[in-house]
Amino acid sequence: MNEHNDKQSFYTAEEIGRSLGTTPEQVKRFTQQGLTTFIPANSRTYSKYGFRVWEADLLAFFNCKTFDDFRKLKYRGC
Repeated sequence: MNEHNDKQSFYTAEEIGRSLGTTPEQVKRFTQQGLTTFIPANSRTYSKYGFRVWEADLLAFFNCKTFDDFRKLKYRGC
């Protein structure tokens, strides 16, 4: 389990999907391929996808050094 401080950013499946130009369902599939997620203890989400992804885990999964690098990515499917 990763140690993170309270000031680190995290993202929802919807935010990640929008950034990549794909759906939250595809982001859920990424979790099955190793994208690390967590569910906040005080979560009040009404989303079908209640998990969150720490920025560091997101960048590592997509092999990006910065969040700007991540924003340049677009999902192209298989």
